[in-house]
Amino acid sequence: MNMRPATEEILVQEELYDGHKRLLAKASADPTIIGEVEIIHRSKTNGREVFTRTLRHNDLLVTGAVYLIEKMNGVRSRFLTTPIDVELGIHTINQVDREATSIPNELVIGAMIGNGGAGDTYNTVRKVRRSNRMVPGAIPFRVVPLTADLTGTERNQYFMRRVRGEYVYYYAKKFDSAPVITIAYEDGTIVPTNVGDLTDNNKFIRCYTTYRFTAGKNDVREYFKITQGSTMRSLINSAGLITGYQGTDANSAEYYNVRGMTTLNMENQDLKDSESTVTFIYRLFVQ
Repeated sequence: MNMRPATEEILVQEELYDGHKRLLAKASADPTIIGEVEIIHRSKTNGREVFTRTLRHNDLLVTGAVYLIEKMNGVRSRFLTTPIDVELGIHTINQVDREATSIPNELVIGAMIGNGGAGDTYNTVRKVRRSNRMVPGAIPFRVVPLTADLTGTERNQYFMRRVRGEYVYYYAKKFDSAPVITIAYEDGTIVPTNVGDLTDNNKFIRCYTTYRFTAGKNDVREYFKITQGSTMRSLINSAGLITGYQGTDANSAEYYNVRGMTTLNMENQDLKDSESTVTFIYRLFVQ
C-alpha cells in the first residue's frame, strides 16, 4: 500500500544554516507525518447488521502543523488564527491563553465532524483545504433541550458546549479510549524496549499514535431532526482531530484555544437510523 501521496502528508525537513542564513546541509531523507484512518460503518437492513470497513488518509491542516511546531519548540507562533471555540461563540478571545506558558497543556483532545466534505452523489468527495481551520460543514455531535442537558458520564464525553435558544449544542467529542503509542515493525511485531535491539537489524520501524472515536447511536440525528424535521438526511462526510488545553476554573469540562489538526473528507456515511454508528480509528504516523 502506498502511504505517502504528496497531497496527504507534511514533510519535516532537517536543514543546517550558517550565521548568514546560507544552507550548509540538508537531510538526505525527509521524515513525514501521515494520518491513516480506518472507518468502520455499522447499520441494520431488514434486521440484519451491515458492516463496512474502509481505509483512507487524512490531511494535516496548517493549524495542525503550527500546533506540532509550537509543541516541539515551546514557542508560540505569530500565526494566530481564530480558535474554533471562539469562532463558535463558546469563549471570547480574552478568555483564551495564547502565551507560550499554555503550550505544555495543549494536547490532541478529541474530534469534530461535518457534512461539507462531499456532494450528494457517489464519488464527489471534495479535496481538503489545508488552510481551513476546522472540518467543512461542522455540525454538533449532540443537540439536546436546555431543560434536559447532558449530565454525569454522558456529559463527560462531549465538549465545546454552546447554548442556542432552547437547545444545547455539543460540537466535539472525546476519544473512546486513551490514545495508544505503538512502536512496531511493518509486520506488526512490537519492537523490544531494549535500545540495542534497534541497532542490530535493518527492519523498518513504524511509530504512531492511535486515536479512536465514534459517531454513536445518540449522535448526529438530533441535529437533523431539529434543523430539517427528519433524520432521513442524517449523515457525515468529514471528520478531524482537534487540539486544545483544558480549563482550570469551574468550567474545567471545557477546552480552550481549540484548533483543527487534521481533516478527512469521505463518502457520505448515513446515520439516519438509531442502529447506525461510524467508528474512526486514526493512526498518526511519524516516520
